[in-house]
Amino acid sequence: MLTSLSRRNLFLLTFCFNLGVCLGVSLNITGSSHSVLGQSFTFTCIVTDAANLNDGVDFHRTAYSIPLGGLDQAMATCSVFIIPPDGYTVACGSGTNSTLATTKIYTLVINSAARSDDSTWWCQLTAEKTRSNTFRLPVYYGPVEGRVKFNSTTSVEGQDLTVDCTADCNPPCDYSWTLGDNKITTSPLLNLTDISSNQDGNVYNCTVTNSAIPKTISELFILKVDYDPERMSALSAGAISGIVIAVVLALFVPTVWILYKRKIKKKAEDVQNESNN
Repeated sequence: MLTSLSRRNLFLLTFCFNLGVCLGVSLNITGSSHSVLGQSFTFTCIVTDAANLNDGVDFHRTAYSIPLGGLDQAMATCSVFIIPPDGYTVACGSGTNSTLATTKIYTLVINSAARSDDSTWWCQLTAEKTRSNTFRLPVYYGPVEGRVKFNSTTSVEGQDLTVDCTADCNPPCDYSWTLGDNKITTSPLLNLTDISSNQDGNVYNCTVTNSAIPKTISELFILKVDYDPERMSALSAGAISGIVIAVVLALFVPTVWILYKRKIKKKAEDVQNESNN
């Protein structure tokens, strides 16, 4: 049993064959170089040698089994025949209200580009199946504010730490890590080695840029340094030893000096007594 779409295609194909008005028709699909996630994008299907065109014009996307939208061109009348799903709009353009116009324009608008629209697209005649060129549409996105999550913000004194600032971007983003006015690296990975206590509280800034959109975000990373207990124990033991030595020296040196002075004084007194005798 033929569906309404199949009966229409059969009628249009028979009409084109009998009148020869569809032969020689060519299609070309165009659009800008890329779309941006969440923004609108317009495909234009240009049909040439299209005088007396009596056929449908459909828009297709890879992995979508049926036309995403379709328009019916019946000589000098154009109307929507296949209603697109939500988020898409098809329309008749210039030349579609004239039988004699040799170039006719049809459009499909993506109202808000999604990642699934990153695909290969084309337009074609419904009955004759003449296809246009294919159009590879990339959907650009990223970086998204607040989506960069640092793997860690804390390190132990004397250890190493790698902080990842990688963002989900298409095309891939550029990165820059800075500490104050000093640029550290253009890698998404910040490598900190042999971390010391004086780095505690350092504020590192990761700047992520998608120059193709363009869009830039910045995320701050504040380093927290925990003290190593073993290192603190060793430091405490060393400090105590130093204090003990200092105390001993403080007591020993004056004592030796006093004893020495007493010895010198006694010797002088002995010499004096001998002289008197």
